[in-house]
Amino acid sequence: MVRAGLALILVGWASFSLAADRVEYTIQFDPLGNQVLVEMDLPEGETAEKFWMSAWVPGDYERFDYGKTVTAISFFKDGEEVKLAGRDGVNGFVAEDKFDAVKYTVKPSRGNFSYNLFLGRDYAWLSPAGVLGFAEGGLAKPVSLTVKKIDGWKIHGAIEGRSTDSGYTLDAKNHEEIGDSPVVMGRNLATVKFEVGGKPHFFVGFGNLAGVDVAAFGAMCQKAVEQGLKEFGDLPYPRYTFFGEFGNYPAGLEHGTSCRLGFWGTDARQMSGLIFHEYVHAFNVKAIRPKELRPIDPLNPPVVDSLWWLEGVTDYFSEVWRLRAGVIKNEEFLAEMRSAYESTLRNPAYAKVSAAESSRRVFEVRGSQGFGGVSYYTKGKVIGFILDLMIRDASEGKRTLSDTFRALYKETRDEVSYGRTMILDLVRADVPGEERAEELVKLIETAEPVPWNANLVKAGIVDRAGRLVKGSDLTVNQMVVWESLFGKD
Repeated sequence: MVRAGLALILVGWASFSLAADRVEYTIQFDPLGNQVLVEMDLPEGETAEKFWMSAWVPGDYERFDYGKTVTAISFFKDGEEVKLAGRDGVNGFVAEDKFDAVKYTVKPSRGNFSYNLFLGRDYAWLSPAGVLGFAEGGLAKPVSLTVKKIDGWKIHGAIEGRSTDSGYTLDAKNHEEIGDSPVVMGRNLATVKFEVGGKPHFFVGFGNLAGVDVAAFGAMCQKAVEQGLKEFGDLPYPRYTFFGEFGNYPAGLEHGTSCRLGFWGTDARQMSGLIFHEYVHAFNVKAIRPKELRPIDPLNPPVVDSLWWLEGVTDYFSEVWRLRAGVIKNEEFLAEMRSAYESTLRNPAYAKVSAAESSRRVFEVRGSQGFGGVSYYTKGKVIGFILDLMIRDASEGKRTLSDTFRALYKETRDEVSYGRTMILDLVRADVPGEERAEELVKLIETAEPVPWNANLVKAGIVDRAGRLVKGSDLTVNQMVVWESLFGKD
């Protein structure tokens, strides 16, 4: 039910003519009707007979079938209505004849980590992947999206747009890019702008901002970006936005040039884990992708073996980056690793399902966390820590898992995807030997217990009364590995 207090005078459908080769969308928020009105116009001279809504959205590995959110749909050809002939499954809509325009309404929806569409009293959120449908054969075409403004509300898009008195227009190279480019509109958007690596960045706060130090959140986001630049030497986007929502839907989701952060607290340091995790995704998932995710197929959920890397190792790197950025201390980092490992011990499912199986079978269950009770977030985080210790030990502190990360980034630039074995191949190069190679495969492909203590000892780390601490009387090599991770005391 829509909350009272927001008035909106609805105007008729509008069609914006931009480049003739573009698919043009117009979206108009209707908070009183708890829906949005969407119009899609095909490029001049083009027609289609089928219209589709996505089955899933990037970053959320569960099938939601967004055709279910469509409440009304009409087709048109040269301004004349074309009747709906029927449905093609849950997400397909078939016209009786060819059409060049579609008008439809969509109700609010959400996934596991973010809204696709939220309509509130003071702000509205749009993540287009679950809201914008597409004509058959139209995924690769250039796109323009115009969001109609609400009087008195500010607007910010992940893509820099063209603003007029009535609308805000974003241009994208294809449907995937526009689908991955959220827009927020509200009465009181609080924006912090900063520059890193010669590129503009934004923290946009909205929701319940009472007691929130927006500048502190902007500063924490800047720390994440600065660390990313130190790690990779460049930034894989033209500009980036941290969308920070307070007091509503505590979760996070990565996008191509932005992320949505649903905060459950008002202390920027306490929320830094979420900030860093989602920002690492600007590299790992968005810039670095497996072949199963390039390009995105919105109708067919992918089978991805490496979600343990994309999510779990991202979580590990977020802790490493927070440590290097001075946000957390050594003992806090070690406590995070111990907590993740303890989670795998408490759950007997981890003795039955491997990280790879948890990844590739995630669409068989709900929750976008993994299959069979095994979270690829947790297992992948532990694996990331173990791999890092193995590499540091084998190289006497000269190489780290971050080097693997950078090599993967270099190999997948310019929209190249990585194959099924590339991650392991890169790690094997730093951890040579047949026995170690077998151990690497076991870590990922089997449900055998992770070699926890055997790898902790390589860095002189001991598990003492449930806490990971630096041991005493470290050997020369243990000290080298310890200092490569934590620096000198």
